[in-house]
Amino acid sequence: MKEEKFNPYGKSYNLKAILEGLRFYYEFLDLIDIGIYSEDKFPFSRGEILTTIMHLESVPSDHIINNLVHSHPTLEEAIESIPNYKALVENEKELNLTRYIIIIWLEHLLFTSCHMLFKKIEWDYLDYCKDKNPKQTLTYLFETQAYYKKNEGTYSRRISKLVLEFLEIEITKNKNIQSLNSNDSISDEVNDLIESYLSQINSNAEKNDLLTPLKQNDFEQFVFKLKRHLFIPSYYDISENDRKKAFHIYLLGVLTGRLNEYKINSNKESGLGRYDICLSPIDKRNPGVIIEFKKIEKAQNTLITNKELEDAFKQITTKNYSFELKEEGVKTILDIAIVFDGMNPTLDWRLE
Repeated sequence: MKEEKFNPYGKSYNLKAILEGLRFYYEFLDLIDIGIYSEDKFPFSRGEILTTIMHLESVPSDHIINNLVHSHPTLEEAIESIPNYKALVENEKELNLTRYIIIIWLEHLLFTSCHMLFKKIEWDYLDYCKDKNPKQTLTYLFETQAYYKKNEGTYSRRISKLVLEFLEIEITKNKNIQSLNSNDSISDEVNDLIESYLSQINSNAEKNDLLTPLKQNDFEQFVFKLKRHLFIPSYYDISENDRKKAFHIYLLGVLTGRLNEYKINSNKESGLGRYDICLSPIDKRNPGVIIEFKKIEKAQNTLITNKELEDAFKQITTKNYSFELKEEGVKTILDIAIVFDGMNPTLDWRLE
């Protein structure tokens, strides 16, 4: 007998069901009180509902977002109650009594709809950028940012806020990658190599998910997944002088697009020095991450590798690289030391 996955929220609803619920309660609220949206401190506007319905209706039927489902007790109560409320249209007294619960349900349906539309925008971006270099990605990001700023009024303010924050984070990430490779500091061949491997690991975002274990404080799993991404088969094809910078660019590329709830900074001053990479959470309840890496020669032994790991941790501590994260209010900070001595980097981690 196949065991069913437990869902504490009960039933799940896809985009079509949520759209139908949003449309029904919008029209139903108009029957109760057509002027309600002009009331002081009303939680949302008529325009937000109408533009969200319009954008939901424009989602292609074969888009992956149609496979996304949501479940929540309020969502279930709203959608499952539609048949009952259709029967109340002729009863004005009962309609007035249900006014406030309809507003709550409509707001929840609007919130869920906006989340689904944001996920569509995010997935479309990731799909577009999986085979693009940082310069092409930045051009796309700037054009998309300009579009949403210009057309902010045609989207719910909830979507506009989520999208513009997301775009700003992605712009910062890709600027970091591009700045590392400015002024022809590494060869075109190394660039091509890096882009080739980044494209390969970008092909399966779910398998390569780094955000979930990090947010769940499963640091062992996070470091394990991170290490799996850092295997570079043609490492020795890169000149010795290029290796550390190439590895830095590659690591930023691995992190970019996988941690959309983090600001990714590179080579920035904090404390008494410059860290290699810092992952700063937007939600300060999530852990922050400091990454420091060292390069050693090909045929070194384990003792030397371990010494370099300790030196990396010592550098993080003595130079107080986590100062900026602590100032931002981050309570949990993960330090990661990486020693790359060829195709198989060695990683270790500690909590501050």
